[in-house]
Amino acid sequence: MKAPKIFVILLFLLVNFSQLYSQSFCSSAPVLCSVTELNGFSGSNSSIQNPDPSLAGFCGNNSVVDNPEWFAFIAWCTDIAMDVSFSNCVSAPGSNSNGVQVAVFDACGGSVVDCDASCNTSGGSTSLSLNGLTIGQAYYFMVDGCAGAVCEFDISVSPLDCDEFIEEWSDMTITGETNICLDSDEDYTAEALSGATSYHWTIDGNEVDVTPDGNVTINWDTPGTFDLCVDVSNICVDIGEDPDQICTTVVVAEPNAGTIT
Repeated sequence: MKAPKIFVILLFLLVNFSQLYSQSFCSSAPVLCSVTELNGFSGSNSSIQNPDPSLAGFCGNNSVVDNPEWFAFIAWCTDIAMDVSFSNCVSAPGSNSNGVQVAVFDACGGSVVDCDASCNTSGGSTSLSLNGLTIGQAYYFMVDGCAGAVCEFDISVSPLDCDEFIEEWSDMTITGETNICLDSDEDYTAEALSGATSYHWTIDGNEVDVTPDGNVTINWDTPGTFDLCVDVSNICVDIGEDPDQICTTVVVAEPNAGTIT
């Protein structure tokens, strides 16, 4: 039995409205493996108004978010310049404001790295200067219409040679006790690598923990000789890519008082 035509139309509108609406949240923005993927991007603000009270005052006391477009990217350079040129702005109903306001946040719902919410023209450009970024970290970039204005915009970024990478180990050592007693909790440390956001710890090839830095605490509850290794990754560089893992051998012994004579 075919669905009534009006039902199909309503379902189509509902699905597409849901998709458009969901695109205006930072949590729905796909993470680009490099900010250079945004260079040359052209788009426009959504005409769907989606105010976000949680971002009120993000760029000063009077700045509010009305119809944002969100992008997310991984930083591979500590300093990045972004320029957004905009044109053909149409004010929201009941408003005479035009232009765009832009901002970059250090996390979805995080703190502002840089922003511009001047909103003083219907055409022109605005720039952001991002300094001191953490290599390998995801940042969230917002283009919002002033008072809900809809504008066409183009994005450019520099530099364009920020490559995806995790630096190589210069210290191949995992520090920590390697001759220990059964049922001991031991702390281990590996070198902090630029670009690494996840440290994967394995014992004899089996992953036992993932940490955000090169520190881990392991409980040794089985006697024997084991290979403790650590490898690194981030959202764009998989665990199997460079650099290779580093390892150390750990000997776990059962308590033994010896023979009393």
